[in-house]
Amino acid sequence: MLGRLTFTLLTWLVLFHQLVHSSSNPDTNTQEEIEFPDPIPGADFSKEISKGLHVVDFFSPYCPHCKHLEPVWQKTWKKFDTEYGNLNLTFSRVDCIASGDLCNAESIEYYPTIRLYGPEGAIKNYPETGKRTVESFIEFARKEALNPDNFAEANLRSTSVRLSDNEIIKLLAGTGDAPYLVSFWPTKAMDNTDDYGEFVDCAHCTPFQRVWRLLSTQLMEGNIKSGHVNCVDSPVLCNELGFEKLVPIDNDSREREPRVALILPNKQSNNLFVFPDDDFEIYTKVYEDFALRLTHNNNAPDISKADILKIMQQDIDFGDSNKENINDQKIHLVFSYDSRTVVPEDLDVLEHLIEPLQALPNVYLYKINESIVDVTRTGYNNMYSIIKNNDKDAEPLTLNENSLVLNSITQMPTFFIFRDGDTTSQVFPGYSTTETRNPELIMSWVKLFAKPLFSEMTPSNFRNFMELDRDVFSTIILLIANTSDPNFIKSSSGYLRNINVAGYEYEHERLEEMYENVIAERREKKEYIQHLRNKSAKPDKIVDATLLDVDHVNNLRLSLAYYDIDKYDETMSWIRTPILKGPLKAGEILIIDRTDGRVFQFDSSGNVINSDSPSSLRDIFLSVSLPGRTSVITPEFMSMIVTIKRTTKMTSLSPTRMLYLIVVVLCFLIVTRSKKLYRKYRTRKLYRNKRDTIGLLGKEVLQD
Repeated sequence: MLGRLTFTLLTWLVLFHQLVHSSSNPDTNTQEEIEFPDPIPGADFSKEISKGLHVVDFFSPYCPHCKHLEPVWQKTWKKFDTEYGNLNLTFSRVDCIASGDLCNAESIEYYPTIRLYGPEGAIKNYPETGKRTVESFIEFARKEALNPDNFAEANLRSTSVRLSDNEIIKLLAGTGDAPYLVSFWPTKAMDNTDDYGEFVDCAHCTPFQRVWRLLSTQLMEGNIKSGHVNCVDSPVLCNELGFEKLVPIDNDSREREPRVALILPNKQSNNLFVFPDDDFEIYTKVYEDFALRLTHNNNAPDISKADILKIMQQDIDFGDSNKENINDQKIHLVFSYDSRTVVPEDLDVLEHLIEPLQALPNVYLYKINESIVDVTRTGYNNMYSIIKNNDKDAEPLTLNENSLVLNSITQMPTFFIFRDGDTTSQVFPGYSTTETRNPELIMSWVKLFAKPLFSEMTPSNFRNFMELDRDVFSTIILLIANTSDPNFIKSSSGYLRNINVAGYEYEHERLEEMYENVIAERREKKEYIQHLRNKSAKPDKIVDATLLDVDHVNNLRLSLAYYDIDKYDETMSWIRTPILKGPLKAGEILIIDRTDGRVFQFDSSGNVINSDSPSSLRDIFLSVSLPGRTSVITPEFMSMIVTIKRTTKMTSLSPTRMLYLIVVVLCFLIVTRSKKLYRKYRTRKLYRNKRDTIGLLGKEVLQD
């Protein structure tokens, strides 16, 4: 009895202590006590957004979708305020029934509209394709809170000028003194793109005003002017340019957005380039790249051999130093010619490359008045120096001059491709003017090789990674990155360097393999011709054999890439087919064989693949893609099935699947054919039994 009383007393004392402790520390449950903020009144909106970034939900209390969104918005606000309160971004709301004038001034056309605001006003709408979940809202907010562009417009005013029909026509006639980036709007009398607010059926117009303000200022440094056109006031002009959606105000124009075009000076043709309608963005970077690269490629400036060597020797990392950031890698297409022999038709091809090059990210066109085959040779010699200096376990390797000549056979003029941070290069296989003056042929070659040294793999571009050019680039070497991890960022230069060194060692073996194959085919051709001569074959047959081409197959290349687990799932569950034995970690390497869908996460000893040893990494590359050139056993792998549209398609068939498929096909053929064969056998037997086996002369005739 006494024990029970003592226990009860102790229990009350503990509860009393906790009550006193919690009342004396009101901050312990501060988050639970803070109520979800009320919507911002229209009169306070400007003052409120001037304090920092805001993701604003414009809603109506009578809208079913808005009511469905409200609890999600509240959870998002609470989670973001708790975990990312230091990012100076707030999730806010505006009631468009109570603050109708504000919503009208902000061109809110439907509910709910979710929009990002900065101190200077609207920045962008939440993506229409974006999921309306807590996780998606927070991912969007984090990305925008860390985007320096969202804080770049303080006190800026647009330098864009209103352009009339006649002024546009003069620019198209080539009389401009500078390139003009022109925006086209569904407006009638917008003189200043900063202050105008009377947009109809154009949800993206208000956020795009800020983009245009930043662009007009940023492009001044590149000597590119900016202007704008009111399409309602210039309907004929806008219709002729293909912007008919911006002219009428009808019931089917909700999806319209401002259009952008660049007009180049001193040209009367091929001087108008329209930014693709499908690529509309609320980011300044895409339009800045559009204008600057078009202007650059139109000029095709001269480049020197020294400049090319600097490009090849650049170091790349994820932004920890003064090295080139992995997101800024460039591809340099160089037209090499001899001014003593070049003719206008040779140079005209450059004009036809300007527009198609724009579809390839970060490709810049240059020209040089001399042969640069020697630069290619220097680059390969530098490759062997890099191997020697960075891999103490590597065997001494030297350049095979015959292999180099085989891979650089061309004529002047021709094209070369150089990549930031890559000492190897690509030479256009042009053996006559038929090839070097053919824009389509040149662009097919450029598309094949105009890829950065390290490409980013994402869930959205994964299918392209697996399908495009896999006949040439057979294997993906995927570095697992984590751009939110300071330790990874600090070590990223070493990771990339070791992968690159291992890739160079693999490239040496690959080039040797390709060269040996060509020599073997030439030898077989020679032996076959000699065989025909020994047999005294007809002369035309010997001539045909002599004319047979020896194919120069140049495949089994590596495609270097990285995958950021800070942005995307560390288990790659979006592939749908399990390909990993465990979650990915920063610094690890995944190898994907695109020819048969094999995925390698571990080496032959069962250890996770990493880039600690370039030699070990090279051996794994060889065991996967060129097993005949290494004694290392090919590691175990997982097989991948890639979902293409609505059908499931294997990237290719592994040996096991191939054998299984053959067995299935044989069984099917046996089952379907056996019945037919048996029927045929019965028919022939009955026919024979009915035939008379005694001939006219009394002799037995053999049955067929």
